[in-house]
Order: sequence, then C-alpha cells, then structure tokens
Amino acid sequence: MSAPTVTPADPLLVTKRWGSFWDTTATQTIPSANATSIVTFNQADPANNGVSMVGGNRMTFAYAGVYSITFSIQFANTSATLYLAQAWLRKNGLLPAQNLPDSNSRFSITSKHGGNDGHVIGTVNFVLNLAAGDYLALAWSAENTAITLESSPASAGPPDVPLTPCVILTAVQV
Repeated sequence: MSAPTVTPADPLLVTKRWGSFWDTTATQTIPSANATSIVTFNQADPANNGVSMVGGNRMTFAYAGVYSITFSIQFANTSATLYLAQAWLRKNGLLPAQNLPDSNSRFSITSKHGGNDGHVIGTVNFVLNLAAGDYLALAWSAENTAITLESSPASAGPPDVPLTPCVILTAVQV
C-alpha cells in the first residue's frame, strides 16, 4: 500500500496568517465631543504571522486572504450621564473617505455610579477578504469627552487580576 498523495491544496499544509495587538496605555481620548480618533496599539504578540501593526495604528496584511477581524474596546465614562460611543473600521487610509462601509457599531456607555466610573466592553467581529498590502485602522468617537478607552493595571487583589488592555484587535485567516 502506498502513502496518500498530499497536494498543495491540502488544508493541513496551508499556513494560516494571524496577528494579535493590544494597548496598555492608561487612556485614549477624543479631542472633543463627536470628534474621531484613531485607536493606537503599543503591544503585539511576538509570534504574529503575516499580520503586523505599522505606525501603531495600521493592522497590515502581508498575504491576501479571508480574515476574521475582531476588536474589543474597554470604554470608561467619568460622567453621571450615559453617553453614546461608536467604533468602526477604516481600510487603506486614516481619513473619513476610507471608512469601511457597514462597519460602525454603537455602544451606550454606562454612567458613573456609586463613585465608580461606568464601563462597557464593546466587541465586534467581521470577516473580510483582504489583498496583500491592505491595512485596517480602528476609529472611534463619543458624544462627550468623559468617554475614554481605559486600561486598568494589574492588581494583587484580592482578587489577583492581570492588566486590562483598553483595546484588543486580532486577525485570523480563515
């Protein structure tokens, strides 16, 4: 009996591309109410394969393919008023003309209560067909500057908890 023939199309031989990025700075802000900011990232998994972060804000794809893109944002609200925040993708540019159609998500950010800031984590997933050299940026806005993207430091507890990044962005080739 001979060994089975393996072809290049065999899914077991296909190298999947992926990237994972996050930000651990204390806060990211918008310059004014309803203004747009581009999210920045200061950490990357050293094992990323074919997906990199360029300039701290452009997730760049070295290989064409279909990718699952997921982001989660830790919103904080220092106001006693509930405010709306939004997040969306931009493709191959950082200006409004590069907004990716149909990619906006809206989040109602809980107001400050009992002396504690309000917090909401917004998580969104997309599946996109991307060309080699394409890049994505994550944009956000809020109704009021009391809304920020907030990281929280690790604590020795109780309970013992790791650092909370203000944003996580991943891409996995599917």
